[in-house]
Amino acid sequence: MALKFCANLSMMFTEHETLKARIEAAGKAGFHAFEVAFPYEAPLEDLHDVKEKYKMSLELINTFPGNEGQLGFAALPGREKEFRESLEKAISYAKALKCKRIHVMSGKIFSSKIVDSAMSDIYFENLSLAADLLEEERLIGLIEPINNRTVPGYFMNSFKTEHIQIAQVPDRHEPNTIGELNYKYVLKLLEDLKYDKWIGLEYIPEEDTSKGLSWLEEYGYSRRC
Repeated sequence: MALKFCANLSMMFTEHETLKARIEAAGKAGFHAFEVAFPYEAPLEDLHDVKEKYKMSLELINTFPGNEGQLGFAALPGREKEFRESLEKAISYAKALKCKRIHVMSGKIFSSKIVDSAMSDIYFENLSLAADLLEEERLIGLIEPINNRTVPGYFMNSFKTEHIQIAQVPDRHEPNTIGELNYKYVLKLLEDLKYDKWIGLEYIPEEDTSKGLSWLEEYGYSRRC
């Protein structure tokens, strides 16, 4: 079966300054889908127009992360209002850009005075609220574990998820670069498991993004899924 790959435009095509230009570059490179962590600084109309021009689908965005390095508010006691506002902002972008998946970011532990159990309680409450709001809009909420090496202190650091993103370890470059993971094996396993959802290419290109995409053909896959 054919695996489906979407370009992560927070990591890829960063030789282009604006998100609009990155979407255009991904479209020209042959991708039919993309994901982006935080689209909120770009005008919705610009994103919609270039997305439609290249007939691409947007597969995933994150909730607004905050302006002080919080990486979300879902597990932060006392920040319930900001959590709801960040979720509503994400929903507005998702609906305008026809994106079905929103990663609900948990936030970081900034002080040892915050008890983990208190964070767990508010996290559950906020996720329950998110589930209700997203269900009303027929959107899918995702929670992504982020390891403490990549993002020290991130609250949600271990969970099973529905959307897969890949990058080589430890330098986070293309899957065929030198590293710890055998992605030929990993991707073949996904094929055997009949995984049919999108695989986000959340890697930092080692050099030029377009040249680095040759790994797809090398592994027997196509970006035109």
